[in-house]
Amino acid sequence: MILLVDDDKDVMNYFKAVLESVGVKVDGHTDSTKALHAYENEPEKYTHAILDVYMPKLSGEDLEERIRLISPTMPIMFLTGVTDTKNVTRLEGKGTYMKKDLFAPEAIQKIMSFAT
Repeated sequence: MILLVDDDKDVMNYFKAVLESVGVKVDGHTDSTKALHAYENEPEKYTHAILDVYMPKLSGEDLEERIRLISPTMPIMFLTGVTDTKNVTRLEGKGTYMKKDLFAPEAIQKIMSFAT
């Protein structure tokens, strides 16, 4: 199961629907602290995480650090609307990243490849 976290409900629901349409199980959250709680309660049920970078309460990077305390090798993809060089360089060392371009075929392909 994939842990999908994005504070934008429409974005979260979109990616959840895309993944579920090909049979991927997704636990979607719009609240990063609730997502962390769900993960901490049952870490063994998650195989991947897809995290928005900028969220209130707990950022995607903070959430990634907390996940890695329990599962150091879990594959993580960051979703971001910001692709400046500093942001991209920082994320490259932490996992895969993807620009939030919801309807671009390459974005959909990248998330599908990551999740399956």
